[in-house]
Amino acid sequence: MAGHNDDRQHAAAADPSASDDAGRSHDCAKQGRRPGVPELAADDWQLIANCGYDWEYWVGPDGRLRWMSPSCERITGYPAARFFADPDLLLRMVHPEDRGILRRHLREQLGAEEPCRLQFRGHRADGEVRWLEHICQPVLAADGSFAGRRVSTRDVTESRATQEKLRQRERELETLTENSPDIVVRFDRNLRHRYVNAAVERATGLKAEQFFGKTNEELGMPSALCARWSSALHEVFRSGEPAHLDFSFPAPDGERYYSLRAVPERASDGGIETVLCTTRDETARRAAESRVQTLATVVETSRDFIGVADLDGRGLYLNAAGQALVGLGGDDAVENRPIEDYLFPEDIAFVRDTIMPAVMSEGRWHGEFRFRHFTTGQPIDVHWDIVRIDDPDTGLPTRIATVTRDIRKEKAAAAALIESGRRKDDFLAMLGHELRNPMAPIRSAIDLLHLLKADDDPRIAQAIAILDRQSAHLSRLLDDLLDVSRIIRGKLHLERGLIDLRDVIREVADSVASTMTARGHVFETLLPEAALMVDGDRVRLSQILLNLLINAADYTPHGGHVRLVAEATEGQVRVGIRDSGRGMAPEQIEHLFGAFSRGGAEGRPSGGSAEGHPAGGLGLGLTISRRLAEMHGGRLTARSNWPDPGSELTLCLPPSTPAGGGSAETPAPDAPTPSAGTSSVLIVDDNTDVAAALSLLLDALGYRPQVAATGTRALELARRIRPDLAFIDIGLPDIDGLEVARRLRATQPDKSRLLLVALTGYGHAEARQRSLAAGFDEHLAKPVDLSTLKALLARLN
Repeated sequence: MAGHNDDRQHAAAADPSASDDAGRSHDCAKQGRRPGVPELAADDWQLIANCGYDWEYWVGPDGRLRWMSPSCERITGYPAARFFADPDLLLRMVHPEDRGILRRHLREQLGAEEPCRLQFRGHRADGEVRWLEHICQPVLAADGSFAGRRVSTRDVTESRATQEKLRQRERELETLTENSPDIVVRFDRNLRHRYVNAAVERATGLKAEQFFGKTNEELGMPSALCARWSSALHEVFRSGEPAHLDFSFPAPDGERYYSLRAVPERASDGGIETVLCTTRDETARRAAESRVQTLATVVETSRDFIGVADLDGRGLYLNAAGQALVGLGGDDAVENRPIEDYLFPEDIAFVRDTIMPAVMSEGRWHGEFRFRHFTTGQPIDVHWDIVRIDDPDTGLPTRIATVTRDIRKEKAAAAALIESGRRKDDFLAMLGHELRNPMAPIRSAIDLLHLLKADDDPRIAQAIAILDRQSAHLSRLLDDLLDVSRIIRGKLHLERGLIDLRDVIREVADSVASTMTARGHVFETLLPEAALMVDGDRVRLSQILLNLLINAADYTPHGGHVRLVAEATEGQVRVGIRDSGRGMAPEQIEHLFGAFSRGGAEGRPSGGSAEGHPAGGLGLGLTISRRLAEMHGGRLTARSNWPDPGSELTLCLPPSTPAGGGSAETPAPDAPTPSAGTSSVLIVDDNTDVAAALSLLLDALGYRPQVAATGTRALELARRIRPDLAFIDIGLPDIDGLEVARRLRATQPDKSRLLLVALTGYGHAEARQRSLAAGFDEHLAKPVDLSTLKALLARLN
């Protein structure tokens, strides 16, 4: 009890009345005890306090400290004597933020009869902040008067921290649960809802509070589903083992799929008190799995080569079609096999330097390539489409994949198509050659009849006119057929020069004047006084305008009107040809310039006469004309005031300015037929009719031509007669015409002394180039018209 005596001595030293107060405390301890507390001696109470774990002290009714237990030093770091020596220390050691709370608490508890509690922070002597729990109890004297307050203080820092951690964990669990996309439900043994989180509302449309205390049946859930739920929950309560259940539910936004896991929750006695169910919406996952399964099925059944590799180019997957394509047997042969194993050695550098950098930087490369068959070593032509696969979260590359198609059949078909096209071109060239051969003597015979004035008899004149028109028509058909073939192949070339388009228009207008007159058309041509200079091919421009005028004549009824107007306007040279025939509906205009486009009686696309019957032709004239216009940098358009009569086709060409600002020379009219004089002409052709007809025509013009049917005979005649002009067919039976020309040119290199003309059924540009390269001065396609023949003969003088 030495400590007890020391404490009283310290209290007396601090307060002279401390010993009296201490004595009274003994009485208070005996007489002021609370009901139900066993009676103890004052020394017993103080002994308990001194030996207790808590910090005990007594404050008198005047607020002065009367007594303090030694535990104060363990809790505060200050000895009891320090508090008696410094009465303000009790309040000063309280954390500044909590002093006001403590003061109010003490004031409010002055007359309280029941103990009260308060937690606050206090500073230990070493500066550490600790949480203290303050229990204050009034002390009453024997007469019932207030004798002060007995205070018991405990350090609750650790327990408070533990409680705070528990509260924090509860808050976190509550936050997680309430914000979880999963439905969390707790059931009691009667299968009533004890707890539901907010996710249940999204799934059912019911508020969470509507679930509390109710069963699923009472909430109106589907009966069959309730039975499954109840069976699973009862089994958990019975067995104490978790259960799993998959089910579908008619949610507000449609049928959804869920996965439920039920786990038992045990009470303190070990029995199962509740079951906690977590239900996850698996709709999206099931849909994704379905898509993956569908994709996997597509990939596995695809006939394309579909594979995946890592970023190092090592195989991860290749479908069955891909394995079969390159001759691999099974997945084991694919895994870790480098992409380069699928390639030929000479192609690897291109893949490393071009393809893979493009895939990694741009995300994709595709094009024709070839793979190597692992068994046969044969090349496999493929269209290789290789892409980079990026991680959807990080955006970083993770894989490379390919969908590669075997294109061997397509390439074979393309090669066959090319071969078919080549054969078609060869056929057309041969057809042109074979058709031009009979046309040449017909044309020559007609010209001869004109020269011989054999049309004195009206019937003979009519027959000659018919022959003239139909041979010209047949020649145009043949030209159209061959020209469209060249256009499609891109082998039609222009021989451009500076031209006054007015001259071309005049020539074409003169050539169709007889046709217009025969059909009873009123034909007008309006040309400006100023030149219409263009950079173009005179022959092809004539072809365009001739096609347009013939088209207008075909669709203009007897007695109708055809008008050609040429002008320079808005930076272009414009030629409009308008007719008074039946117009064209808009949909017909769209197809007007299509190849082989011909119509019937309805409207007037590129075929059909003014009377509603199909006109002659192959439906190629306007197709060729538009392409020729585009090759000149211009355009050819059509318009109509449908359903009113009349249509207009318009040719627009870019203008050109002649050097020096002058105008181009106007071609001189056909020169008069020259006198034969001493000029000699050689005709070389194995077609007897062609040679005979041309010979008769030249004879009528005053010449005495010599004819040879073979190349050998032609060379013999040439050495003997020394011709000034030679017409030579290319396709001769022994030595072809090109070789004949080379030999003649070798013996007579002076072109002014020998004019060599290739007269052949081949009129395409390649044939012309070969002829000029062999030494020919001119290349003419059969038949040759009289004006061209006269021009050649004029060059001899």
